[in-house]
Amino acid sequence: MFWFRLFLVVVGGGLVAATLLPFSPMTLKLYMPSREIMITLHRHRVGLRAVGLMLLSILPILALAGEAPARWGWTSAGLAAFFLVFFLTGYVPVVMRPPPVDRAMSASEADQIVAGDTDVLGIFADGEARAYARGQLARPHIFTDDIGGRQVAITYCILCNTAMAFRSELDDRPLQLRAVSAYNNNIIYHDADSGDYIQQLDAGVISGPDAGKQLEPLQVTISSWDSWKSMHPESGFVDLPPTGVRDKMMSRMLDWMIPLEGLSARSKPWHPVNGSLDTALEQMEMVVGVDVADEPRAYPMQELADRPVINDTLGGEPIVVMYDRRLDIAGVFSRRCDGAVLDFNSGDSPGIGVADDRSRWDITGAELTPDGTGQGRQLDTIPHFGKLFWFSWSLFKPDTTISTGRA
Repeated sequence: MFWFRLFLVVVGGGLVAATLLPFSPMTLKLYMPSREIMITLHRHRVGLRAVGLMLLSILPILALAGEAPARWGWTSAGLAAFFLVFFLTGYVPVVMRPPPVDRAMSASEADQIVAGDTDVLGIFADGEARAYARGQLARPHIFTDDIGGRQVAITYCILCNTAMAFRSELDDRPLQLRAVSAYNNNIIYHDADSGDYIQQLDAGVISGPDAGKQLEPLQVTISSWDSWKSMHPESGFVDLPPTGVRDKMMSRMLDWMIPLEGLSARSKPWHPVNGSLDTALEQMEMVVGVDVADEPRAYPMQELADRPVINDTLGGEPIVVMYDRRLDIAGVFSRRCDGAVLDFNSGDSPGIGVADDRSRWDITGAELTPDGTGQGRQLDTIPHFGKLFWFSWSLFKPDTTISTGRA
């Protein structure tokens, strides 16, 4: 009977643990399973958890019936209680749940609750500009909004400092994405209706019925609230305050455990990784990551600070990478405009591009009139990740090259 009881505890507890531990920031810091194992365990979590809890429940029943020592019943019940607490406080799909309350407001209204130097994630799509506090999105990692009459998922992963938005639909089918875990320090999302799994840095479906399909990306800019307003004075703001005691405690715990400043000061990623780290740059160095037609390239922020306008060609597409020192914002645009390919230089205003026709352009890719008050032509934005850590870009884009600024 001893071995049978031990079997119930070990196997029952192991099955439940397998559905929880790979999906917790606390345990991922100790061990990073493969992405395939993560997805398999999550896909079969309901069945595995049910069998595990059933096995754990046998011992308390036997103890109450006098067929087993009470200590076995208490051990099994205590293990189940531990898993319940873990589920509520350390399981990513629960802890990183979408914010239950959101409040849309104008920029002037937001100024009453948002400091000018607050980091925000800004998006401009279909003629609408909107911003979200980076700290408020650091916990759920995703917020689904309606912009220009279409559903958009704004995503953010603090461990990589990666922000990107996607049309939250696939083949005209709406997606309801939830964060499930972080593989190699980058968040994985799951759509329960389809069973699709989406890796943020891959910008596409990595497993499920639609594996291999890409989502339509929309650019997200990481900046201060004041900088974003200077580019988009008409921008709205969406407040995503934590509600309830548990939400507030979780938010404060994450702010304390994983502050962006603390991550930037580290010499290595927060969690261990599968695969080797590229040492061409310091692991936590900030870069702008661009991938055009499967040709990825990294532009170090230090290089952009010295050379704020870089003409380049990626995947056959002529692009320009601009950096506005005053606003501390980088932008990436196509150099094709009105049937011509423009060449840019920083001119007399570092951070502001000057085309070969001597027109002036700002960091939004807009051509300025001679007096700087109007807008002419508009460059097409090339989706990119701004200010992400080098380790994350090189892990998910192992074929990346690094810009020398001389292209």
